[in-house]
Parts: sequence; structure tokens; C-alpha cells
Amino acid sequence: MLNTPATMLTEIELFSKAIRQQPKQKSTRRYHEFICENIVGVIENTFPLFSETQSADDLNQLANEFIYYHGATEPEFHQIATEFVQFSQKRAEITPPLLKLIEYEWVTFNVEIAMERMDKVHPSWEEIAVQPDVFTLSCNSVMQLIEVPFLVEEDTVNFLSKDEDFVVYGVYRTKENIVVSQKLRNIDVAIIQLISQTPKTTLAKAEQHIHTHLAGFDFMHWVHSFTQNQLITIQFLGDKHD
Repeated sequence: MLNTPATMLTEIELFSKAIRQQPKQKSTRRYHEFICENIVGVIENTFPLFSETQSADDLNQLANEFIYYHGATEPEFHQIATEFVQFSQKRAEITPPLLKLIEYEWVTFNVEIAMERMDKVHPSWEEIAVQPDVFTLSCNSVMQLIEVPFLVEEDTVNFLSKDEDFVVYGVYRTKENIVVSQKLRNIDVAIIQLISQTPKTTLAKAEQHIHTHLAGFDFMHWVHSFTQNQLITIQFLGDKHD
């Protein structure tokens, strides 16, 4: 492979620097505006809830600051969303609640594009209920938990009034490739974490463990509900886990 001439590298560096600095020269300014428009497009499409909190001028300013200040760690175009999160985490002007919203939407985006696919074959609940000792529990393979200071209802965000208030969402994708964001209770989070930490535990052993700590809790009903919404997966003991 031939080495890039030093003069060309210098020219590329100068051209890139000029684009970052909102150039006045017409030809260079066109490149800057094109890149800025693309950055705004990525923000609006990947972070729509956050974008709703910003004016068009605010988004343009964010894009310009991103281009000028952010030294990308992975400058490929498809990495812009991740790079924008990293940029936002260092920008003092973005408040903690808005930063959490950006991170929440980034989690949603990553769940959507994750390569893993859900198994479409599941045992019937009748089989599971009869032989809980031959089935294992695992979490949805792309599920992520995130703690946030707001409630998400359809396409709106309602920020909680107190700084110490927060809720936990389980964000995952179904076998129909639909991204779901489910608000979870403390007990839900505790059981999900238990399942994540012991992925090969059988349904019978998990039920016994839960009953030791919460005698009145209907664990089987919980499992039935969470397998129906596909946050939890049940597999035959001999099957391979992802």
C-alpha cells in the first residue's frame, strides 16, 4: 500500500479544520452546512424526545459545537449518535435530566440495531407449569435496564418534580422486532437482576429462592406475565443460551 503524501495529509488537515470553524469561504461553507445538516438529522432521528425539548436554533448550535469541539473517537458516519452522547456528557449546558434523556434514547437506539435475534419457538405455559425444574429462565438477550428521572408515555416525556425521584425502565426488542420500554417496579428489577446473575437457574430453583425472601409473592404469575411481554425467556434445560 502506498503512503499518503505529506502534502495531501496537510491539505486534508487544513480543510477539516476550516470546516469545523464555520468558514466564510463559500465552497468550504457548503461542506460545513452539509455536515451540520446531517448532524442535526442524526440528532432528530436518534434522539426525537430530546429534540422536542430544543428549538431549531438550539439544535443547529449543538451541531455546530459538536463539529467544532468534539474530537471523534470513531469518526465513521454511523458512529455519530454514540459520539453525540459522549459530547453531551461533557457539555455543562445540558442539564442532568436532559442528559439522562439523551442516554435513554441512545439505549433505545442500541436495542433497536442490536444484531441478536429472539428465538421464535417457546414452550407452552402448560408444559412449563407442570415441569418447572426442566426449564431455565433468562432475560431478553438485548434487554437493558436504565434509571431515569422521568416518565415516558407514548411520545411524551414527563420529568419528575424531585431531584431524588427516579424510575427504572427495561428496554428490549420483541421477536417481532418491536422495541419496548417497560416501566419496572423495584421487585421487577430485583428479579431481573437475579435472573441475569444466574442465567442457567431453573424455574423451580428461582421460585424457591423468591419464596425464601417473599413468601407471599406469586412468582409464577410474574414469570407468566414477563414471558408474555417477552422481557423474560424460558428455555428447555438442554437448550443452548445465547
